[in-house]
Amino acid sequence: HRALAKGQQIAGADRKAIDEVVPTYTQISPDVAAAMRVGTFTMESDRAGVQKLADLMYGFGFIKTRPDVGQIFASVS
Repeated sequence: HRALAKGQQIAGADRKAIDEVVPTYTQISPDVAAAMRVGTFTMESDRAGVQKLADLMYGFGFIKTRPDVGQIFASVS
């Protein structure tokens, strides 16, 4: 989680870093990498959305017990 957050921070702050790194770790050419549009993503968990999904799965009988999804999220500090 911390590595993803750090990568997102670098990608959001330094476009040149993306242009240099993407061709190194992929088969994407430097020209294409420079033209790519980079999205932004939150690193926050949508616990309410996951709980709603779990409740629906329980309600439709896909799972036998209603889970408390708060127990499956790790605390990151």
